[in-house]
Amino acid sequence: MKLLPLLGLLLVCSATTGVVRGEELQQLREGVHTPNSPASSSPAPSSGGSRDTYDPADAVLDDLLEDNPASEFLLGGIFMVAAAPYWAPYALLNDPDHQRFGGYTDAYAEGGYKDSELFWRSTDFVSSARAQLEYGTNFDDMQTVGSRLQIDLALWRLSLDSSWNNYYEDIPSGTDELALGDLNLVFRFAQNDYMQWRSGLGINWLSDTRSEVGFNFTYGFDILPVEPWIWSTDFDLGKLGHARLLRARTTLGVHLGKHCRDGELYTGFEYVDIEDAQIPQMLFGFRYWW
Repeated sequence: MKLLPLLGLLLVCSATTGVVRGEELQQLREGVHTPNSPASSSPAPSSGGSRDTYDPADAVLDDLLEDNPASEFLLGGIFMVAAAPYWAPYALLNDPDHQRFGGYTDAYAEGGYKDSELFWRSTDFVSSARAQLEYGTNFDDMQTVGSRLQIDLALWRLSLDSSWNNYYEDIPSGTDELALGDLNLVFRFAQNDYMQWRSGLGINWLSDTRSEVGFNFTYGFDILPVEPWIWSTDFDLGKLGHARLLRARTTLGVHLGKHCRDGELYTGFEYVDIEDAQIPQMLFGFRYWW
């Protein structure tokens, strides 16, 4: 029950999503299709000719790059902090012999992952999978119907991760709509009986009257802290057409136990930022674990 305050936080976040900013989907299109305007030109040099100006940031960088032990130690510390989302889960949580990622189940050890006749004993290609359907809303003019499929391969802890989301926005002339999707190849770099950490690269796309594609970086995890709770978080960063893309989401789910052995009901919050379009939403969904 200690996770219940997180649900309250998600509800508070969703209360801010009703602020009307304009026609977000149209702003999204314009950001994706319109080339970025060139940076404003710097002021013309004075009549006396160009001069070198002192930049404190350059001076700090020069100091860091100097060949001395203090600089090397500082750069090493910066690198360790930046890489912490990878080395920390791997060093502290990874089980090198663990390959199977499933869900809570009453049929096997309490709190562990199930052994699937379909995916584990019958093939050496797929070890597990998860599929979900969800509904999102900002409780005002934006709604989303989304789906996602994650397939964990038995080879090298690789996974295929794909999603498709249809956005519907109420506008004065009716309803505007478009779809966003992605497909990623991810590596499960840290995994044990109760959690999975993953990261990878792929593509994302806009499906509309004029479609676009772009590059995607993804990082995420699933954690089973204590039955029946399931905490999942994902972070995407990339490009879509001419626009930069940022997407962050976190969900808190409940394993349905005897009512649906491999099912999960969840709620959460998602924030999508594509150039000038910001779409925050509350999520409600169902996920099935194989």
